[in-house]
Amino acid sequence: YTRNMDSKLHIVDAAGGAPKPLPLPKGVALYYNTFSPDGTRFVARCAGSKTHCIYETASGSAEPLAHAQAGWFPVAWDRKDRVFFRDHSKMIPEVLWRVDVASGEPERVAEIRPRDRAGVLGLSRVAVAQSGEAWAYSLMRRLSDLYVVTGLE
Repeated sequence: YTRNMDSKLHIVDAAGGAPKPLPLPKGVALYYNTFSPDGTRFVARCAGSKTHCIYETASGSAEPLAHAQAGWFPVAWDRKDRVFFRDHSKMIPEVLWRVDVASGEPERVAEIRPRDRAGVLGLSRVAVAQSGEAWAYSLMRRLSDLYVVTGLE
């Protein structure tokens, strides 16, 4: 997808052709690639709500995704038809959830925390493999050096 000057997202076929507008309701943003593997659906916030919907790529029609919480942020859709979410209710650790699209059942997958939390400001990105069995994250960190000087007069 691409973003043009009137702030509308477009889908571009890799094989060529004209860009097609992605039917996102006004005020709804798509931050990460949360498209289904076949590209026919995607996950984003429901219009005028803090809950999440599954949108049809062609028509823009939306269905709420059961059990996906308001404080969660969608990050991926795997080949097993599960959507992955980051739980932003606390900074560190964050919880990675996956919701089965067919049943709506949520499953707590992992607690994401860096081994060394020194200077960690928060997680910046979580990526999930297409298999849904592996994930990685990046973080923001601020470190400084403190020098102690003695004997100055």
